[in-house]
Amino acid sequence: MPLKFLRDIALRSFPVYVTDREVMKRVAVLKATGLIEADISPPLLMSDRFSPHEVAVISHITIAGHVELARESSEIA
Repeated sequence: MPLKFLRDIALRSFPVYVTDREVMKRVAVLKATGLIEADISPPLLMSDRFSPHEVAVISHITIAGHVELARESSEIA
């Protein structure tokens, strides 16, 4: 699911702003794996790292992210 999201954001203009709680989890995974650069605001409830955040701002897809997208495209072809 995060790779589908990576494909989706590759088609958008940057920066990409995310406020949806479920999508925020995908942003966190892609950021942790080094596929995107993003700033994620801290949770509104510090006791729950997936509690609502204010916003995540995706600044760009990293070189590793573009490599992953290219690899996926070559596997489909």
